[in-house]
Amino acid sequence: MTKEAKKETHLLTTKIVDLLVDENVQLKQARKILGPDASEAKVKAEAERRLENARKISASLEKPLGTSDRPFPMWGTQRIDHEDGQSSLQQILSVIADDTHPMKVYSERSYKEVIALAYCDMPVPSMLPLFFDGLERRKPESTNRTQMMIGDPGAGKSFLGGLQGRLRSKQSIEVFDCGGKNMNELLFEMVLDFGKGDGLATAIDKKLQAGTLHTLSMGLIEQLNTLETMPEEIAADPEQAKEWTEQHTAVTVDGNGRMSVDWEIVKTGSVEKITKAHDLLTRISHLEQLEGGGNALGMNSQYGPLIRWFIEGREGVLDEYNKSKEGSDNALQTVWQFLNGEIQTCTVENPLKNKDLSAGPSSFTFRREDMQAGFFVTLTGNKTEDGLTTRSLNKSVYSRLSPQTLPEPEIGDWQHRICQMMVGMPVSTLYQAFEDQADANPKEFGEWLMNLRKAKAEIEGVPVPELQETLLQNWQNVVNASQKLAQFYNAWANMTDAENLMANDNSDLVEEVDEEYSKKEGIDFRKIKQHLEEAIPIRPRMLPPGSTALANFKDFDKPPVLVEKEAESASVAFGTRLVEFLERMVFEKSEAVKKPELYKKLQTEMEAAHLRDVHLVEAARNGQRSVEQDLNVTVYDSSDLGKQALTARKVFCDFLREFDKDITEDDEQIITVDRLKKTLASLNDEDTAETKDIFVVNRDPETLGVFPLVGAKIKDSTTYPEDQKHADFNLGDMINHDDLMASLALPTVSAKNMAAIWDTHLSEMAAENALVEGGDTPEQAGMPDEALDIAENRSEQTPLATTTLSVLFEDASGKAKTVSVHVVTNTASGKSLVVGEKVPSKLQNAFAEAGIIHVDRHETGAKGKVDRALNTLTRGMKDEVKTFLVDAFKYRNGVDDEDTRSLAALMVDDKVDMTFYKWVLKSDKKLAM
Repeated sequence: MTKEAKKETHLLTTKIVDLLVDENVQLKQARKILGPDASEAKVKAEAERRLENARKISASLEKPLGTSDRPFPMWGTQRIDHEDGQSSLQQILSVIADDTHPMKVYSERSYKEVIALAYCDMPVPSMLPLFFDGLERRKPESTNRTQMMIGDPGAGKSFLGGLQGRLRSKQSIEVFDCGGKNMNELLFEMVLDFGKGDGLATAIDKKLQAGTLHTLSMGLIEQLNTLETMPEEIAADPEQAKEWTEQHTAVTVDGNGRMSVDWEIVKTGSVEKITKAHDLLTRISHLEQLEGGGNALGMNSQYGPLIRWFIEGREGVLDEYNKSKEGSDNALQTVWQFLNGEIQTCTVENPLKNKDLSAGPSSFTFRREDMQAGFFVTLTGNKTEDGLTTRSLNKSVYSRLSPQTLPEPEIGDWQHRICQMMVGMPVSTLYQAFEDQADANPKEFGEWLMNLRKAKAEIEGVPVPELQETLLQNWQNVVNASQKLAQFYNAWANMTDAENLMANDNSDLVEEVDEEYSKKEGIDFRKIKQHLEEAIPIRPRMLPPGSTALANFKDFDKPPVLVEKEAESASVAFGTRLVEFLERMVFEKSEAVKKPELYKKLQTEMEAAHLRDVHLVEAARNGQRSVEQDLNVTVYDSSDLGKQALTARKVFCDFLREFDKDITEDDEQIITVDRLKKTLASLNDEDTAETKDIFVVNRDPETLGVFPLVGAKIKDSTTYPEDQKHADFNLGDMINHDDLMASLALPTVSAKNMAAIWDTHLSEMAAENALVEGGDTPEQAGMPDEALDIAENRSEQTPLATTTLSVLFEDASGKAKTVSVHVVTNTASGKSLVVGEKVPSKLQNAFAEAGIIHVDRHETGAKGKVDRALNTLTRGMKDEVKTFLVDAFKYRNGVDDEDTRSLAALMVDDKVDMTFYKWVLKSDKKLAM
């Protein structure tokens, strides 16, 4: 530890009386130190010295929170004036921005660390007043060094207590689980005494390592893991259960089957635990004949956590205090009076001394003058409605601790916690607090968020997860999606709260949602964390109904050859995985357990919250985006061209190496990120939807360092004169299939090229034909108008478009030919399907990042893959819309109206030729750099 770190740690262990910038207090302390015979001058001089020292240390500890340039969100009651001249009290989210009297955190941490933790780990809005109160009670001048919070399970009580401790100290915050415990153990606890030099433990370890421990002893050793029973409320939460198991597992087995014992876990704990451990180890000692030579095993007592926290000047959390044993906290009554400032000293006796061979301290005296700046106790408890194990405390305890009851969470609280668990910080609350500024300068707001998140990551010693970083770069998406998710979770929580069904307008669920169901399946903040954690990993998915899967019945014992594939970014389909998981949970927790009314209402809420793209036609009109869309984000969606350029270079260079095995240089030698960044910046200025310019990868090693992209144009056969029967170009003038595919996998380039492939030549020709045939409109000429619009990406009714491009393709033998590339786009979701020839495997992940599903028409199961993609793109649309899409495809391609095959079957059929060709040809277009 550095000298500076030692100094900082020492500041929180400074006695509170030495921090008080109060002349009367320091005069009193000076007189006490110098004695009654000291002169007034000496006492005054000592008091002045102490005052100056108190100012210096306080200044080192004080970290302001909520100043004019660092406002901090706060929830509270304010009087609101209305237009009619009336006013009313309302609870609102505002900010504290006071340079004269800001909130203060007394911390050994740097200001940067305090700010990062305060903003990122901020409690939900409705709990901010408790956070404020906790800061006030931790000030040196505060005599109340406790805060008790009572609320529903998973509401964030322990989280808030831990946050206050983390803000102040780099030391770990000890959490004592009070469930089922005797509260006298907070003061004095039992401990095993293995004898001089921990003889018995050492002797057992030696026998374990040598493999000479008796079989019966091995069985007894294993029982050391059963000394304590996991509390029910912890067992109900997988994450808490895992953490509890790790903390209470004394015996582990390595890969060679060899046992080892963590004696620190064995030797401390409750009286019941130590008694069990003592009995087991005594039996082992007899079996192994280890009774002699300093191996005496006894029980001792030592200071419990509350006294240790006081002596060490540190924070602690007494979790689930009202789940402790009835009547076991009688000895704490005067301690609470001391801690809340009612009395100045308190002596507690050790009830375990001199019993059953035990020894230890006989008593301990808490003195106000010994209390250190870092000492504080947070107590948490569940509401008594939680169950039988949760008890109502004595009136005297409530009087001393003055518990604060947490309010029921509002939608803003749900949204806050969703953001926090999704990206590591409450983006929604910060946005609400600084909305005007964020809207005026979204990039600067996003950079501020990212800097805070990275500062928190530095404290934690781990990098920001890639998924969180990608989502934060698209913070507007996070705000939008979290708002919808909050709406749904709030409704789900109300529907599964048996006690408040009537109040929440869910009286029709009384028969289905009883108290037991509510306890097991009720929704709280912990559920959000579980759901998000389930959605992050990329797992195998079941095939949809009707899909065909062919098994190899012959070589059943031969391992399959898996497709080589690079790791997929977790963010590409994060929204889809989350929504699908929520849909599955809703079904399994309602319809699957015979609760149809609950299922029906939850389905309605899912639709109302726009979790999934179920109404894409309406979405196209009003710009409504779903949770699925908002959370399916990648670096391709980022406004940071530096990140886009870095991704583009990887795709670019991998592609070049795929087609030219002589290229051995690394990425930086092939092309610099700066060059690609400038190229993407120039391309951003191009209105390709208007110019119809396409840009593809330049494979010429002589020029790609200057011009990474080369130009291309579409030539449409509908524009040829009637008397021109043949194309006026050669195969060598056409763009290569793989070059076009690679361009669709590049950030920015993909979007610009997809915007350039649409035209209005079909409708112009259709209008001419209509007039020739005597009609006034394309419809009168037999052309379905909506299908024509879809074929040209100008439909006002449907967010769908399809077209086909003709490009050059060289097969494995080097033979060149033209092939069709079919494109279907959903303009509302920004997702596309591209059906063409085989492409390098490394492009597939890049396609996914770009929002493109690419299918090789010749691969096994191609039709099924196209079917699934089309189902995704047309989800929620009427059958007639899907029919228009088929008609649009047929109009561009040579398919008879009598051909009733599905669109997927037509798209993978390489015999389907184009009626009206759209050739992609090389051009001389260069990007201005």
